[in-house]
Amino acid sequence: MRWRWFLFWLLVQLISLALSATETPFSAHYPSPPERLAAPQLAVVQVSVLALIFPVLLQDLPSALFALASAVVMLMLAALLSATPWPIIAAVAGLVFAWHLALYLWNQIPRSSQLRSVVLAIAAAFTLTGPIMVYLQPEYGNTPSIPWIPSPIEGVLAIFDATFPLPATISLLLLIFPALAIVALRRRRATASLL
Repeated sequence: MRWRWFLFWLLVQLISLALSATETPFSAHYPSPPERLAAPQLAVVQVSVLALIFPVLLQDLPSALFALASAVVMLMLAALLSATPWPIIAAVAGLVFAWHLALYLWNQIPRSSQLRSVVLAIAAAFTLTGPIMVYLQPEYGNTPSIPWIPSPIEGVLAIFDATFPLPATISLLLLIFPALAIVALRRRRATASLL
């Protein structure tokens, strides 16, 4: 059954690339040419979709490595399509790697499906809340500026704007290190109980 999720993961990325390659404008004032946004669009799609399907996609190390490798390959294709400089793509790939690592580690912690569902809900809210609030802000008139939640989407967009994504980097590190400590502690206890 896991192969269906791998296929879905690849198809979502290919659809994003195909929409950019066909020069599909998504708004009245879409930048011209539309394919120059292929890399940012794909990176946002990767981060968002991964937050929604990581419990089934990142179940073990080989599947996590496959998902990461396919994400990097698709980012390179998007870079070719959009003529994005390679150093920017490398930085985005690093952030996508950190997001994969954080989600993979947090997926290893819960043992029940209910706890995995809670982790999934938190990851989805963490990833999508900031961009949704920024998108909805113009709908409600002159409201005060909504600060971004330092999510991976904000980090990816900051890299494409040639700025260092400090809030997103800190938030990813705050997700990775506790998860790494919990996984290591759990493995140490499992090893100690075998002896």
